[in-house]
Parts: sequence; structure tokens; C-alpha cells
Amino acid sequence: MRQSNYGKMVKKLVSPLMLLRMQAGLTQSELAEALGVSDTTVRNWEKGRTVAQLTIPQIKILCKLVKKPIEDIPDSFAPQPIQGHE
Repeated sequence: MRQSNYGKMVKKLVSPLMLLRMQAGLTQSELAEALGVSDTTVRNWEKGRTVAQLTIPQIKILCKLVKKPIEDIPDSFAPQPIQGHE
């Protein structure tokens, strides 16, 4: 018999950068263009494959695009575990 996973708590990994980008209504390509990087670079940051090392001008652009003060920008864009239901 197959067991149901309904209601089971699972941890999913979500990139804080992806959440900020999506809340701002931006695509990876749009964010990449604004920051002067490739969309592959943004994708790699969001998947945790590479570490984002933004310059101060890039951080200012990011804050403006996502309409957040620098204090609300996470220190790391690597995927973080969040609780959710399966």
C-alpha cells in the first residue's frame, strides 16, 4: 500500500533573491540586464551554484528595483530552507 504524504511537513529550498525578484515582478533576464550580468549568472545565484558578489553600484540598483532598503537585502542569496506542506 502506498502511504499518503498529505499534511507531511517538508523543507524546500528557496532563494531569497528569487523571492525578491518575483515580488518585484522581474524576470531573471530583466534583473540580469539591470545588474550588468548574464541571466545564467542570476540563475546560478538563485540555485546556489555560485555566490553573488555584487558591487556597491549593483547593490544600489538591486535595492531600487526591488524597492527595499539595504537592511532588507539578505546577506546571502543561496537557497534557504522553508517549511511547507507537501
